[in-house]
Amino acid sequence: MSNFQLNSKFKIRNSKLIGNWKLATGNYGYTLIEVLVGLAIISLLFTVGYAGYRDFAKRQVLNNAYEELKINLNSARQRALSGDKDLCNGTFLGIQLAFGGLTDRAAYQFYPKCSGGEGLYSVSTLPSGITVDTTSARILFKPVGQGTDLTSDATVTVKSATGERKIYITKQGTIK
Repeated sequence: MSNFQLNSKFKIRNSKLIGNWKLATGNYGYTLIEVLVGLAIISLLFTVGYAGYRDFAKRQVLNNAYEELKINLNSARQRALSGDKDLCNGTFLGIQLAFGGLTDRAAYQFYPKCSGGEGLYSVSTLPSGITVDTTSARILFKPVGQGTDLTSDATVTVKSATGERKIYITKQGTIK
């Protein structure tokens, strides 16, 4: 047996010829530097990917809170337009939207407003880190196309650390 193959273009040190197969013997594997460089590259890719994912997740929380508020506003508007006066005694005046009031700026509630009192319709709490600022703390959606009780158009701003989204409510009750 030969330690290397003479006719080969590439010579393998410390090899043994067994039949037609050349087996390499000796220490094989990665050096410490190669392993460290590989780990550094993987760590860098993970860090960049995780930071991007974290920002994406925060934007999604803001977008979901914005969409939920917009859906709830449209639902309250529709209930007011239809004259739906569940839990209401007396004359139905509309659906009232109130921001804050319960705990902080991260909550809002809807309730039917009636001449005989008010009943609770819905309370929504926004996710952690999301707040709502508005030009009007209370908005009444009036029944049968009477619009709102706003004297001018209102802006509802849903905010987080990553940005903000705005909802516009006109005096006529249109939500944009």
